[in-house]
Amino acid sequence: MRPIEEVEVIHVEHAYGRVLAEDAISRIDIPPCDRSAVDGFALRAEDVVGASNTSPALLKFVGAVDPGEKPSISLKPGEAVEVQTGSEIPPGANAVVMKEYTVVENAIVKVYKPVAAGENVCKKGEEIRKGAIIHRKETLLDHRRIASLAHAGIRSVVVYREPNVLIVPLGEELLEPGSPYVEGKIYDCNSYALFALVESYGGKPTLHPIVAPEKNRIVEVVQQNLRHYDTILFTGSTAVGKSDILPETLQEMGAKVLFHGLRTKPAKPTGAFELEGKIVFALPGFPVSALIACEYLVCPVLAWLSHKQFELKGTYVEGFLTRTVSSAYGRRDFVRAVVRKQNGTYLVDPIVHEGASRIVTFSKVNGILEVPEEVESIPKNSKVVVRVLGAFDDEASSDES
Repeated sequence: MRPIEEVEVIHVEHAYGRVLAEDAISRIDIPPCDRSAVDGFALRAEDVVGASNTSPALLKFVGAVDPGEKPSISLKPGEAVEVQTGSEIPPGANAVVMKEYTVVENAIVKVYKPVAAGENVCKKGEEIRKGAIIHRKETLLDHRRIASLAHAGIRSVVVYREPNVLIVPLGEELLEPGSPYVEGKIYDCNSYALFALVESYGGKPTLHPIVAPEKNRIVEVVQQNLRHYDTILFTGSTAVGKSDILPETLQEMGAKVLFHGLRTKPAKPTGAFELEGKIVFALPGFPVSALIACEYLVCPVLAWLSHKQFELKGTYVEGFLTRTVSSAYGRRDFVRAVVRKQNGTYLVDPIVHEGASRIVTFSKVNGILEVPEEVESIPKNSKVVVRVLGAFDDEASSDES
């Protein structure tokens, strides 16, 4: 499996979060001309040497140049032209005095402050020259870089294609959201949560209809879709129950086991298999497990495929535990938590004894606390680092007991 080398051309307004597949070259000089950095008067610096509040320099007012207008005036000694921020400097001028240091009376501009040659003037090409590289291949585009591309006259850019991801829910018990409820069934939430998560990390997800956990159906899905997608995410049928046949089926198809089973809680039954040069992921059926596995294992692969450096979303803060957290030696725990601020201090309320199926509870927490493999317990009041997933209310109190 290799990073994606296929490229596409897109307009810059759609380029946020994409990676350049070739150097971006400026079409123009930036600035494209000598222009004023302030509102004021363009003049010759040598005409205002010694100007002061008590002895202003007197210059003849000969017109104005608006932004976007090509100057029709060529400045002569002893003359001044009114300009605005962004106006092109007329020939003959070499400086601009700010408007607040001037007074205009009877077509005479009184200048009360000297300026040096080049003062308040943005020189043509001083930021970048026409034909120069603005951003190099492999640059990740954000709003600032998109602005610089558009500023250089670039309408379209060549970027790497986003990884195509097929999400396949496995389970006889699953129902499509919106369909009539059937006693004993549950609505599929994994597909939609994984779709959103994959999309947020730069993947291009596609939902597959619910598939029964049967070998022939799994084989059919893989054979029909593997060549069209960069990776397939199965969710469900990956543990050790009698209907958990996904790992066995993939191996019978010739897939190489990269790993199956993690020393984590949740997401223990997660697996990854290499088939025809691509990775097929087997994610757990419990929603919290599936999302943890996807964000920490699948999303880094999507970043690698996209020529990006992977970074977990969210921010990290230091806070104090409000209750003891227990773990097992040799296992990494991802503990859900409510992070709040009280009297200027972050408090971390760990949600303990919650199963990996409790997606509603997961949706209401705003933090993840990682407990390393070598740690069996973190006492109450310990200072910990927690990843904050969303907003939190100052001075709030936890609604979990």
